[in-house]
Amino acid sequence: MSNKLNIEKLVLKLLHYYICLPSEHIPSLQSRLVEDLQAGDDLLDFILEIQSQLNLKIPISSWEKVRTVQDIIDLVKMLSENMGQG
Repeated sequence: MSNKLNIEKLVLKLLHYYICLPSEHIPSLQSRLVEDLQAGDDLLDFILEIQSQLNLKIPISSWEKVRTVQDIIDLVKMLSENMGQG
């Protein structure tokens, strides 16, 4: 699942589940995780699940730079592509 559209769909699906967003609430790619989506401790479960679903190991230092939904998509896409090259 290395194409951006599939990654975007997976990220949004898992955010809805782990952050318990109402089904009618569709976050924009620029939505900030903490400020706009009210994400908190549930982000840890989200992080573990996205790594499991995509078979990726994402360093904590990379997650510390993530602020928006788009940041997650970009990070996952970059690491997925790097794995494919290695």
